Parts: sequence; C-alpha cells; structure tokens
Amino acid sequence: MEEKGIDDNRKTWMLRLYSYAAISDIDRMEKILLKMEADPLVTINWCGYVAAAKAFMKAGQLEKAFTLLNQSEKLVGKNARRIAYECLLALYAAIGKKDEVYRIWNLYKNMGKFNNNGYRSMLKSLVKMDDIVGAEKIVEEWESEFKQFDIQLPNLLVNA
Repeated sequence: MEEKGIDDNRKTWMLRLYSYAAISDIDRMEKILLKMEADPLVTINWCGYVAAAKAFMKAGQLEKAFTLLNQSEKLVGKNARRIAYECLLALYAAIGKKDEVYRIWNLYKNMGKFNNNGYRSMLKSLVKMDDIVGAEKIVEEWESEFKQFDIQLPNLLVNA
C-alpha cells in the first residue's frame, strides 16, 4: 500500500492486519501489529488483537495467541463486554486455558443481568475442554437462575 501512495491510517492498518490474519501470513501480520503498536496515532481495538490471536492459534503459536488475548481484554469497553467475554470464553477454551475461562466467566457474571448466550458460551467452552463436571455445575446454576428455558443448554451437556 505504501508503494502505491496510500497513506497509513487506522483504517488501512486494520485492513492489513485483518487481511494478513485471514490468510495466515503470520510474518506480515506480526510486522503490521508491531508498527501499529509503535505508532502513537494508531489504536488497535480488542477485535484487532482477537483477529491476530486467532491467526496465531491457527499457526499453532498458542503462547503468542494467549498474549494477544490478554491484550484484547484490556481494551474491551463497557458497552462491548458481553460480546467480548463470550468471544474470549471460546478462544481461551480453544487454547486450553481453563483458569482463564473461569476468570472470564466470573467477569461476565459480575456484569449483572445477562441472558442464555453467556451460559451457552460457557458450556461450549467447558465441553470443548472436556470439563464435564464444570459443565454440569453451570447447567445447575442456569436452572436455578433462569426462568426462560433453552433446550440448547442441557443438550450441550447431554451431547458431551
């Protein structure tokens, strides 16, 4: 883009970051990420770090993915917490970080009122990590808390 005279700005940086992540060009993605972090005029949002973390996961670089997931957490704003936490539950589970899954779950629950999507995300994460005992506890918690029945939740446990 630079050779074509296109100015670097937040939008072009993010576009390049997402593009390199999508095609698993880890080297270029990492270079862009470093440039973005070094540029005081560019801010990376939590989604940008999540996209990069997913690319590292796909490449088998789980520690780098873990580091970026932690970075993304720091950037989650109040209005994005619900969706961000649901996303982070799945990603931490995918890299086998059970303690992080439970930590995010506690943050999620402390937000106050929430719906079945949170329970669904947590159950899927626990099942992915083969934590059936934990999943059973979450179903019990859901049964005691919610009046709105969602067949998907107990089915996740049954199918595990």
